[in-house]
Amino acid sequence: MEGKRLLKKTGLYFIGNISSKILTFILVPIYALYIKSEDLGYYDYTQTVMNIAVPIFFVAIWEAILKFVLQEDNYEKKEKVLATSALFTIIMSIVTAFAAIIYNLAASEPFTHIHYVVLMIISYAVMFIWQYYARSLEENKIYVLTGMLGTTVNFLANIIMIFVFHLSIDTLFVSYILGNISIAVILEAKLGILKRINKKNLDIKVLKKMLFFSAPLVLNLISTWLLSGFGRMIINDRFGNYHNGLYAFANRFAIVITMLGSVINMAIIEEALISAKKEGIGKGFTDTIETLFRLFQSMIIAAAPLITIFYFVIKLIKKDTDFYDSVFYFPGLLLYSLFMIMTTSFGTVFQVINKTKYQFITTAIGAAATVIISYATIEKFSLHGIIAAQIIGSMVMLLSRYIFINKYISFTINWLPIIILLSVYCILSVICLYSNITVVCLLSVTSIIAMAYINRSFIKNFINIIKKH
Repeated sequence: MEGKRLLKKTGLYFIGNISSKILTFILVPIYALYIKSEDLGYYDYTQTVMNIAVPIFFVAIWEAILKFVLQEDNYEKKEKVLATSALFTIIMSIVTAFAAIIYNLAASEPFTHIHYVVLMIISYAVMFIWQYYARSLEENKIYVLTGMLGTTVNFLANIIMIFVFHLSIDTLFVSYILGNISIAVILEAKLGILKRINKKNLDIKVLKKMLFFSAPLVLNLISTWLLSGFGRMIINDRFGNYHNGLYAFANRFAIVITMLGSVINMAIIEEALISAKKEGIGKGFTDTIETLFRLFQSMIIAAAPLITIFYFVIKLIKKDTDFYDSVFYFPGLLLYSLFMIMTTSFGTVFQVINKTKYQFITTAIGAAATVIISYATIEKFSLHGIIAAQIIGSMVMLLSRYIFINKYISFTINWLPIIILLSVYCILSVICLYSNITVVCLLSVTSIIAMAYINRSFIKNFINIIKKH
């Protein structure tokens, strides 16, 4: 894997994602002041359903698109992959809509706002698959620009619907759907994927080959859902939308970290697939993984005091805010996001060495641990039990992937620095939760300076890449 090329691609993805995610982050205090916890809880619940429905109905075909287009040199074969998968997406969108409507008619407890839920699921699937088309065709700048556009549309829709029309749950659904649609429409205008659909390019054998590759990854994605979404299902079932809203709000901070991780992991997966054709997985990849671990540990260490300060501020602005109690949940969710980012990085190896079944096996092991611990702890520890189950489940998945990878290649990680930084984070989080704002502010400045110093080499190289763009 070429380090400079990886850093360059990461820098490009970072520019687009961080600029757009800033707008997303601005919405957090707005939600704290103007959105009801019950509404945020229900919306988060439907997104959990979306994240499990899309991989099943669309057979995670985006994974096959990325692999088959990036590793294919023949133009005609690439066109067949693009056209065939696009038609498959259209057909499955129709199937998904009918399935959702039929389910809602037959269910004893149907979804409210089913029209929003259906549009959310389909718009997300189409947007996501078209983003993979951009990545597979190495149209990275278009991918970045459309992502920024979609987030801007989402943000503006939120602002208008909250401050002009004074809406709550409609705001969450409509703004999300409009953001997805805007991304998909612009990507189609730039890439012309639908124009490729013709009799010459459609090939059922290509589709079978793609589905054979991506189908095992559906099980992996479902198991991943059990790690992150199962807890929300239990919270919603046992405690209702209000408590699910608290969880969802605290998780907004973890999502920011996860988004940053996904930026780097996107570049890692693409570069690993390209490099594997020549050099396979070498020591450079191991060094990259260790650097990423340190980088994201540094991020959550610097973030913990800042997020605590944010909670002090929203409590000062609105004393009766629904969301202040969620301050005790964010440290665990940040830790969970860290482990999930790194398990994705580890999982890249399985795709490169064509052992994708182990992605499912290891995720299933982690998911099983999450489910068992969730049921065992929720009655006594409530949301803290669910979060603890997610942390342990993600750790189990990470370590099991490490063990399975080393059955096939040499992949040795130096765990001591990782354990030291994890200890620092845990101690820092406890101090932040039980200190006054003066102490937390001092900790914030200290942690940012310390983490910047530890990662000074990476930051310097990263800034140089950004300056060139």
